[in-house]
Amino acid sequence: MEKLLAFVLLYCGACISGVWSESVTARLYPVDCVVPSCVTEQDRATVWPFEDPNFFVRCEPTGAPWELVRHPCTGRRLFHFARQMCTVPADWEEPCADLPSLEPLQPCAEVRCDTAADLRRLWPVEEPSTFLQCIPQATGGIAPVLKDCPHGLLFSVRYQACITVHRWQQECRFDGENTPGPTGGDTDPTTTEVVTPPGATTTEPVWTLCQPPICKQEDPILYPHTNPSYFWQCVPQPTGFWEAVMRPCAASTYFHYGLQQCVFPADWVNFCPV
Repeated sequence: MEKLLAFVLLYCGACISGVWSESVTARLYPVDCVVPSCVTEQDRATVWPFEDPNFFVRCEPTGAPWELVRHPCTGRRLFHFARQMCTVPADWEEPCADLPSLEPLQPCAEVRCDTAADLRRLWPVEEPSTFLQCIPQATGGIAPVLKDCPHGLLFSVRYQACITVHRWQQECRFDGENTPGPTGGDTDPTTTEVVTPPGATTTEPVWTLCQPPICKQEDPILYPHTNPSYFWQCVPQPTGFWEAVMRPCAASTYFHYGLQQCVFPADWVNFCPV
């Protein structure tokens, strides 16, 4: 009865606002913690949960005004509202589950770019619509570079991704401020040290810079290929996931990772030493 009442209220609200067409509304079901909407620009930038997590809904300009259209997740994945993407079932969380209490807030970790793990990690800043990413520089060393979240999303340390504002909360406190700038560090992050009892160290192979990137989230960075005439780009797929695609440079040019573009051989710097 409660779900029926919620559906009636949702339907009536849609009739008043004029956001959904009758045909679209008729096949939607309410999610207790959120009411999908296409009223504001932020609403239209948000991907909304569906009662069945095998699906999600998003605003599309299929008519006037915008309408919510249902889409399926593929590959036996479920839609994760906070991460704004379809994930494997092991990583899925209820869209209406209460977030764990983070009190008292601990100091935010100071950005470092010294190890391969640092290179893979995203770092918070005081402005939650931005974050820092460690990127190798053409002049040497690795520097944290400020990146913007897509419109309407905020960065989460926990999820290591930009998430919807409906699920975001402050996760740490800033005693100082993380800022972009060179930090030096390892310029060849191909291995990371792992401590093994009784205190001996060994190395474990990890993802290297010139391999196809792991596109788990929106990533605007272009990555170098072992063949400098090509580069890797994370490209969104119709399913909502991102996939690494190999792109060619123009004839007689090489991809420069530091400059993020193809350049003439005289200006090229090799980020993929053999």
